[in-house]
Amino acid sequence: MCAMCEGQTAEDFVADVVADIDRAGWAVVAVEDERGDHVYTYTVGLTRCHGHPELLASGRDFDVAHHVLDDLAALVVDGRRLEPGELLDRGELGRACLMVRVTSPSRLPIAQAVYGAEGMGPVPALQVVWEDADGRWPWEPGPPSEQQVYGKPSPNR
Repeated sequence: MCAMCEGQTAEDFVADVVADIDRAGWAVVAVEDERGDHVYTYTVGLTRCHGHPELLASGRDFDVAHHVLDDLAALVVDGRRLEPGELLDRGELGRACLMVRVTSPSRLPIAQAVYGAEGMGPVPALQVVWEDADGRWPWEPGPPSEQQVYGKPSPNR
């Protein structure tokens, strides 16, 4: 269950996220729907501390998404720049990932609260989109994908 659902105020939650960013260079936040089901996960802090878009993952449980986002954030901290349309081979997932620019910054409400307090404009983000076990992307024909895609893939994907 989410911290705010358990009684933490939004201000206290944002303060906890800022403390995590100050300690580690980024934080990972989960978004749940009204039933308390995990919807997607994203980073906060990569923009402020590393000049890089935040990262978002959907269609995976929180633990898997958190692990992958932490791994990618560590690459960013080490100087790696991830770009829209970039294809990554993520061995630990056994599947390829594509970086897709998130078209609506409102998908990252905690990031907007943190950066808004600092006078920054809308924070950019890239979504980590996985191909399925059959090598299909969520926008390709086939069974419905568990991943909601929050941007438009590059034309060649």
